[in-house]
Amino acid sequence: MKKEGLKFFKKGENIFILKYNQKLNNNKGGIIIKRVILLILIGVLILTFAGCDNTSIEEYNTLSGKPEVIIEGVDKRTVVNKLNDEMINRGYNINETSEYKLVYGKDTESILTSMFFGSEYDAIPETRITINIVEYEDIKQLRLIATLEVVTNPGSAFERTTDFTNSEEGRKYFKTLREIKEEIE
Repeated sequence: MKKEGLKFFKKGENIFILKYNQKLNNNKGGIIIKRVILLILIGVLILTFAGCDNTSIEEYNTLSGKPEVIIEGVDKRTVVNKLNDEMINRGYNINETSEYKLVYGKDTESILTSMFFGSEYDAIPETRITINIVEYEDIKQLRLIATLEVVTNPGSAFERTTDFTNSEEGRKYFKTLREIKEEIE
């Protein structure tokens, strides 16, 4: 319901006339708009999380349940050098190396991943790939087992990791491991 009218006031010798339009119930329109915006946001969130559903991806058919390959007849140094070369070419940094583990990391390129896994401390999470190396010297085999993680607050005391091994991105790295195996053998 609206109340309209004219208002007269005098300032000095001049008389001013103001037309005013007053809404008696000005909350109703605001509530409806807020509800519509809330419903749109809920719909966007549902669609976003539905896209992150990993149940349609089959588990890896490997001993560890993670991406892994067994490379035969090649020394460890050759395999490590090839992995380092491949990961550097893909934009990763070498975070850690040891006799049994290689860790690579780079800033996440996905905006959605940054939105969900970024923090106030560090808005851009790190994509981290860890490759564990098991060497069977007696039968000349190397077993490479990969793990893909998104790390919130990388390099800090407040690091939080989320396993992405069974995601589509994890599947890409499984393919990369198989390609490296084919090149080396």
